[in-house]
Amino acid sequence: MLISLEKTNPSENYDALTRAVLPRPLLWVLTEGEEGYSVAPYSFTNILSTQPPLVSIAFGLRPGQEQKGTYKALHEKGKGVLHLASEHQKDDILKSGERGSFTLNDDDLVHDVDGFPPRIHDCPVALYCTYYDTIDIKNANTHLVICKIEHIYMNEEFEKETHPLTCVGATGVVTLHSE
Repeated sequence: MLISLEKTNPSENYDALTRAVLPRPLLWVLTEGEEGYSVAPYSFTNILSTQPPLVSIAFGLRPGQEQKGTYKALHEKGKGVLHLASEHQKDDILKSGERGSFTLNDDDLVHDVDGFPPRIHDCPVALYCTYYDTIDIKNANTHLVICKIEHIYMNEEFEKETHPLTCVGATGVVTLHSE
């Protein structure tokens, strides 16, 4: 099957790209907004550079052309914590993608880097980031936000026992590991 993307609509493009570009790391992004801390999953993410250490997150607009809260918080507060979650958190990650359906408890959070939002306790990896830049993608409803990684938390058992979540396809959340 050959798909010519200039002849398809945005929904068809999304479907084709999320099936073709895989796996995509699934990051749980924690920011501080007007109503406290919030967390949301993002799968259009990647490392851009190691010097300076940069990571990107692509933000699409909500229906009605509204910006997402995470996008607003990164711009306004300038800081966020990007988490690599593991398989036991899959249900929470999926639930956090729905507006108003997920809350964090104080017991879930660890305040270990001054001047940054906390990290989520059970996540094996946390990237403490500052806002770096935004690229507005021409003729699209997407903004590429670039964040500079200032600190990394990594659980000592991460590489041995953790199976991080990744995205495959439009709705597939899986772990990649070999037995």
